Amino acid sequence: NRVDFKSYLEELMQSQQAMSSHVKCVVESEQVILSLDTAVPLGLIISEMITNSIKHAFDSVETPELNVNLATDGDNFEIVVKDNGIGLPDNFDLEEPSSLGSEIIMALTEQINARTEYSNNNGAQFTIFFQDQAMAL
Repeated sequence: NRVDFKSYLEELMQSQQAMSSHVKCVVESEQVILSLDTAVPLGLIISEMITNSIKHAFDSVETPELNVNLATDGDNFEIVVKDNGIGLPDNFDLEEPSSLGSEIIMALTEQINARTEYSNNNGAQFTIFFQDQAMAL
């Protein structure tokens, strides 16, 4: 009922690298073990963010790159999913989902009581702040 989330992220990015060999995929993570109740929704959120980057970010980008960084501070976790693509549109609002992918991200974020911030930072950047649900009980 627990998952080595660093290994999961590495496998997720290796699989993405295999499907999109033109995109450099990088994972930086501490060793983190999460409950399934947190890991499964979180994995789906990250997968959806990666899919969105692959679909929308890299038009005319010479060296496309995706980065996922997981850091922890005690019981608090932070995941940054960043690409070096064209960035988010001016009217982008994750709180007002305009696609099924955004709706999925918002629903799963609520499910694990997480908070998501996003910005343009030489590409799109999403930061997810969360605690492991099993530890919070």
